Amino acid sequence: WYYAEGRTPPAYSWLAATKIRGSIAEMPFGLEPEYLYVLRSTAHHKPLVNGSSGFYPPAHDRLADLAQRKPIPLSLYDKLAEARTSILLVHPYLLNSADRAVLRSWLREGLRSGAATFLRRFDDGTRGDWVFAIRPISPEAFALRQETPDQAGRTPQQNLEAFLSGDSIAWTEGPIAETESP
Repeated sequence: WYYAEGRTPPAYSWLAATKIRGSIAEMPFGLEPEYLYVLRSTAHHKPLVNGSSGFYPPAHDRLADLAQRKPIPLSLYDKLAEARTSILLVHPYLLNSADRAVLRSWLREGLRSGAATFLRRFDDGTRGDWVFAIRPISPEAFALRQETPDQAGRTPQQNLEAFLSGDSIAWTEGPIAETESP
């Protein structure tokens, strides 16, 4: 935990205050970010589908296998629903540009098919945290949507469309910088 930032990102504060039916899954799947997901779960106290404690059960391995394929299969949404996932929290800034493109394609397909519903974006990292509901588990998700424009005047839907169409960086409160390799 030596490299983990001490503040609680806004998405996790929102999760703590939001009543949900099932569990939370975070993208990307993978060893390093999952340690951080476990740490952040201490802020929201909701069940977590993918976190690491040093042991991965077979169900996690099956989800991780699907999540790390290129392209990510649409069936991952069904498997997340089977795992009682109601909220999908996406952290694009944890991925390189090629993997972000794969993730964006999967998200577009999930939204188009009705497997997922976009809820909101939170300012964090260079691309923010994006929150989606997994539809079979969270049919009431529309009540959780944010419709307020950001300080640049773009609505959450406009920011989502910009992100999904080309990895555009949405308005952020602080300075941003990124490097994909040192």
